Parts: sequence; structure tokens; C-alpha cells
Amino acid sequence: MESNHALADNDEFANRPARQPDYASESAGLVRLAAAQMGPRANLLQEIADVALSVCNAGSAGISLVEGTGDSRHFRWLAVAGRCADLRGKTTAWDECPCAMTLEARTPQLFIRPQDEFPCLRFLGVDVAEGIVVPIPTTDTPLWAIWVMSDEEGRQFDLEDVRLLSNLAVFAGAALTVVDARDSGIENDQRHNEFIAMLGHELRHPMAPIGSAVGAAARLCADNAKAVEVLPSHDGS
Repeated sequence: MESNHALADNDEFANRPARQPDYASESAGLVRLAAAQMGPRANLLQEIADVALSVCNAGSAGISLVEGTGDSRHFRWLAVAGRCADLRGKTTAWDECPCAMTLEARTPQLFIRPQDEFPCLRFLGVDVAEGIVVPIPTTDTPLWAIWVMSDEEGRQFDLEDVRLLSNLAVFAGAALTVVDARDSGIENDQRHNEFIAMLGHELRHPMAPIGSAVGAAARLCADNAKAVEVLPSHDGS
């Protein structure tokens, strides 16, 4: 089937007037995201989706993550805002989702009436006029995508939306890297502390019978000076 999507470098966006940037709103959104990095990863993802919804004046927005490998690859909607917020946690097959085309192209993509081509986007009561999907740069192989959808026929995205969403994608990639590294460090510290506690517990208990055995041997060999000399003292020295 021929794809029904338009790329940002063709005539589709060129024919649309781009609105003036609202740098104050954009800056306020970035401040929110900077603060969200201090909290749990899930909250950060949701905050990114909320900001995308706001700055792009979209009907819905979200972040999708690739899960699985090979033929079992699929996308999970880890954060969703707007009309489709109840679909948080939804999964879509790799070859049935516009996010796959975006990650393979590694460039922002505009999808016009995506529900005609992607059945997974046919939601009850939501008519998706168009959507933008942008890959989130986190690794050599992109695993994340951020997206916005319009459910109003008169709301068309423009190059300003592409710029905003692309900037959010870069921020999201950097923030996820920092948060994942932080959480990994905390987990490693917890595992280290648990290991030390377990080791201390295991070492304490075997030493008791060993100490008793040394004491008994010392008593049995009390009249053998050489044997007593090679045995450790009963007090552990």
C-alpha cells in the first residue's frame, strides 16, 4: 500500500503558513521538564507528553517505546496526554504503527489521516486528522518516539510544530539518559548494600562453630605445646 504520509521536506509544509514562535510558552515547558528530571522516570515521561500537547496545541500527545526484538517488536505508549490519555499502556505492532516508519527514516514525519492507513489508530470517538511523529535520540538505534495528533479537521500542524517537537525530542533523549543513569546508580548501590549485609550475615554464623571447634581442639591438646602453638587463640586473635 502506498504510504499516505507527507515528509517535512516536501511541499506539504511549504504550503502551510507557520505560526509565530511562542518562546515564553516553550521556555515555561522546558522549565517544567527540568524540574521533572528530579522525580520518577514515569512522571518525567508524562510531563514531556503534557508539554508536547500544550506547546503544539494538539488533541493528543504521547511517547512510545520499542519493546521486544525481531518479529515480536512492538510499541508501548508509556505516556499519553489529551483525548487519548486513557490509552496509556496501549501496544501497537511494529509494522502497523507510524512510529516504525519514523524510526526507520530517523526524521520527523507528518501523517495525514493516519487512521486510513494504520488500523491501530482507529479509536472510538476520535477522528485523527493528522499527526507528527519525531524520533527521540537516545542511542545509535532509536527506540523512542514522541508524537502529537490533531482530532480537529481545521487544526493542521506546521513547521513550528516540527521545530517544537524536535526540540522536545532532544530534551527527552538527554533527560532519559540522565534519569536512567541515576536510577541505575541507585539500584547498584542498593544491590551492593544488600550483598554486604548478606555476606556479613553468612560469615557471622559459620564462624561460631569454627570458634567452638578451635576451642575444643585447644583443650584436647592442652598437654601438646606444639599443637597449641599452631592453633589460633580461642578469642579469635
